[in-house]
Amino acid sequence: MTTPDPEGRGMALAARAALAEAGRTPTQVEAITLTADASPAYAAVYEHALSPLFGAAWRERASSWEPRLGHVLGASGALGLLHGALLVDGSLGPAPPRSVLALTVGFGGLNGAILLEGVAA
Repeated sequence: MTTPDPEGRGMALAARAALAEAGRTPTQVEAITLTADASPAYAAVYEHALSPLFGAAWRERASSWEPRLGHVLGASGALGLLHGALLVDGSLGPAPPRSVLALTVGFGGLNGAILLEGVAA
């Protein structure tokens, strides 16, 4: 029940759906936030899901808040969304990305993705 699809199909679908809904392409995504990325099982999910979309460069765009706080189970998705919002807003660095794809995973193969974009000044 807690094991993800090792091929990352659900995560790939969620990421593609978020991009399609926003009318964006993978080349327009400047940053990606991940949850549960330290787990070998979920690391494989991200590799299989994101490499076809972004190529090997996805790793250079990816970041996670979990190394600082640890995995917080049900709150992981919300914290991933907050992390993405803080990136876009410029609160976490001097050069905020214009767009962040926030990804989350959950028990039972549940996956979520949302594209966050900054507001033009």
